[in-house]
Amino acid sequence: MTPRNKGWREVRRERPGSYWWTAIGGMLAAAVLGLGWLTMGSASRVAATDDEGAPNAAPNVETDAKIYWQKDDKPVDLAGTPQDESNPNLEPAPAVPATPKTGDGNDEWHGSGRVFPGLRYYAEANDSEGVPYADRRRRVLAVVEWVKGNAPAEVHFRLWDVDDPSDNDGPIDSDTHGADNKDATGGHFAGEDGSHIVTVHKGKVLRFKKGGGTEETDAQANCYKVETVVGMRPGDNYRFAASTDKQELVAMTQAMADNVQRTATGRISKILTVWRKLHIEFDAMRAPSKDTHEPFGVVSGTSSSIESTLLIAQSMPGWPSGALVGGVLDPQSATPGIAVDYVNHHTWEVLANGGLLVNAKTDYRGDKFDTGPPPADDPSEVYTMTPEDPSNKPFGINTDDPAWRTDLLVPQPSEVLPGMNHYYHDAYIDCVEQTEGNQNAEFDWIRMTSDQLAHVDVPGGPAYWTACVGWGYESEPMKTNLCGNCTGHSFYLCDDDPELEGVPSGHQAAQYGVSRKVEDRCMVWVEVCRDTGGRSVARTAAHEVGHLFGLNHAKYDGSWETWEPDLDKDGIMSWDKPRSMSCSKQWYDLTGPPPDRFSYENIKYLRESATD
Repeated sequence: MTPRNKGWREVRRERPGSYWWTAIGGMLAAAVLGLGWLTMGSASRVAATDDEGAPNAAPNVETDAKIYWQKDDKPVDLAGTPQDESNPNLEPAPAVPATPKTGDGNDEWHGSGRVFPGLRYYAEANDSEGVPYADRRRRVLAVVEWVKGNAPAEVHFRLWDVDDPSDNDGPIDSDTHGADNKDATGGHFAGEDGSHIVTVHKGKVLRFKKGGGTEETDAQANCYKVETVVGMRPGDNYRFAASTDKQELVAMTQAMADNVQRTATGRISKILTVWRKLHIEFDAMRAPSKDTHEPFGVVSGTSSSIESTLLIAQSMPGWPSGALVGGVLDPQSATPGIAVDYVNHHTWEVLANGGLLVNAKTDYRGDKFDTGPPPADDPSEVYTMTPEDPSNKPFGINTDDPAWRTDLLVPQPSEVLPGMNHYYHDAYIDCVEQTEGNQNAEFDWIRMTSDQLAHVDVPGGPAYWTACVGWGYESEPMKTNLCGNCTGHSFYLCDDDPELEGVPSGHQAAQYGVSRKVEDRCMVWVEVCRDTGGRSVARTAAHEVGHLFGLNHAKYDGSWETWEPDLDKDGIMSWDKPRSMSCSKQWYDLTGPPPDRFSYENIKYLRESATD
C-alpha cells in the first residue's frame, strides 16, 4: 500500500507529525489560490477557478446577471374561445404615471412594465393543468438570468410593495414609502414565508403546485424563476430584489426598495404596475323605419290659419308628437333658416307639436335670452306671430336634426376608446371594446327618452370588468327649472338643441347621458353632444361609465364665496352647486368648465374602491 492510498491513521503512524505539516501546507496553498476554505461546502459559492484555471470572482447579480419580469406564457387551450392576443398578460410598454405631476424622482418608473391580471375573455375557466384562469392571470415570473461567468447553485429573491410613483402631496399617494398597495391578496412569491424571501436553484422555476404547495420545475439552464401573484387593484406596484447572499436581503429595508438602492451583491428589478382592462360593450339605437315619418332636416307643409302662438296646418304627414320641438318655424316660407328671428317677426322656435298643430314659443321674459339690446330681460320680451287666415300658404320647419345613422353616425369604438383612455389611463384602467358575446348590439329607435335602452349581454365580475354604453339620439325635453328657487335663471323648453336660436346665458340645460349603476349600463345622447358642441361623446361616455364605477357628481360643501379651483376634487364628474347656493347658473358662472380629467379623488376611488 502506497502512502497515497493509505488511510489517515496509517499515514499518521508511518510518519508521526507529518500530517499536520501537510494539512497546514495545504491550507496555505488553498489560501494562496483564493479557495477560501472556510466557505467550503456552501452550495451557493462558485468554484475557485474557471475552466481555464483563472480565478473566479464571487457571483454578483448586479454585474453578472439580467433581472426582469416575465409573463406566464402557459398556452391557452380553450377550444373555440377567441383569444385577445393583442393584450398580453404582461406588456413591456411603460406604465403611465397616475397624475401629470412630476412624481417623486424615480427614474426607474419610466422603464417599468405593466401586468393585466384580469381574465382575457369573460368565459375563461381553467387552463390545461386545471388551474382557474382567474388565478393564472394573476401570476407572473420574477426572473434572474445569469449571463457572465459560472452561475451559482442558487439565487435568493425578495418581493417588495414599493412606493407609488404618484406625487406624494396628492390624495392618490399621501406618503413617501411603500407598503401602500390596495389589494392585500396579492404580492407574494410561491413558497415564501413571512419575510417574502425565497430561494431558487439554478435552472429551476419555483411554482405553485396544483392542489396546494409549491414545486420546482425545469427552466433554462442559467435561469432562476419564481412565480409571483399580483393584486387586482389598478395602480398597485411591485419590485423584487435578488442576491446570492440571503442575509443581504434579510437586512434590506423598505427605503432601499423604494429608492432602488441595491445590496452589495444584489440587484433590484424595474417596477411592475397592475393595470385592469375595462371591456366596454357598445350598443346603438336603430335608425327609424320609414313608416314612423321621423322628421330630419327641413320639413314643410301648408297652413290653414296662424294665431299669435299657434300654426294650424291643412295636413301633415304624421309627424310624431313632439318630434318638431326645438325646430325653427317660418310661417311664411317653406325654406326656413337655422336661426330664430322672433324680434323681427320672421321665425320662431317650436315649443310643441301634435296632430295639425305647431305651437311656437313666444314668451322669453324669464329665460335670460339675449334677444334685444341690454338689458335683454324686460317685460316686452313677448314676440307673437301675426294672426292671419292664409290661403294655401307654405310653411317650413328647420328641425336642425341630422338623419340618424345617415347624417349623424353612430360613434365608432376606434374613435371613442382613445378619448375615454385619456381619462381612464390616469387610473391605470385601459378601456377596450367587448365584441364577443354582444348578442343585442342594437335597440329600437326612440326620438326623445330618458330611459335606459342599452342591453347588457356580457356579464362582469371582479376578474373581468365590463360596462355597457348605448348610443342614443336625443334625451327628453328638460321640463324643470334647474335652478330651484332662482326663477330669473330658468331654462327654456327644448329637445336640448341649442341650435342657433340662442341659449340661456351661462349654464345650458342639456342632458348628455344617463347611467344605471346596478345594471352596469349607460346611455349617451349623440345628437345632444353634437348640438351643444362643448362635450365630446368620449368624454360623456367616460363620465357616465364613471357613475357605473360608483363615482358621483363632485360635491362642494365649503363657502362658495371663497371658492377656488381644486384639482383634488374638480374634474369631468362635474360639480354640484353648494348647498348654500340656490342657483346652479351662478355656480357655473363662478367655476367655469371643470378640468378635462378625472379629479385626483376620482382616481383614488377608482384605484382603491372599484371592484367590478
